[in-house]
Amino acid sequence: MWAEWNVDSPEATFDNPEIPALYVANTSDAAVYQVFVDCYDTHDGDRVRVDIGQVPPGQTRHRDLLIGPPEDERWDPSYLMPRVFFRDADGRWWMRDLLGRLREDPGAGNDGFTLERGRLELGLARPSRSGSRSTGGSGSRSRT
Repeated sequence: MWAEWNVDSPEATFDNPEIPALYVANTSDAAVYQVFVDCYDTHDGDRVRVDIGQVPPGQTRHRDLLIGPPEDERWDPSYLMPRVFFRDADGRWWMRDLLGRLREDPGAGNDGFTLERGRLELGLARPSRSGSRSTGGSGSRSRT
């Protein structure tokens, strides 16, 4: 999992040619289910929970974050500090942090996300095209 600029986003404009995006790659032989990523909003610091959905074996999914251009032009998507959560084929929940450490998900209310100080971003993730700049860059990354 990593965060970086998506130059291929359909949301890109002349004034905003790069869109921050979250990418989740599944390098295992089994699908992972109910994948979501927690990250920090660039404007208010609140947690954002982004739905990714299922990620089949050997594939990458991503979600563009339509958060508006950051005020600091030196800002980089790695500052989102993402963590990925997923359910495995046995039904167990896992969390992988931005350093790549995998551990059991501590569960709702114990993982740092609350609706009182957070926001849900629901919707469909997009398959990532292989060979594009966005399938592995300088952002934070760890694999599910």
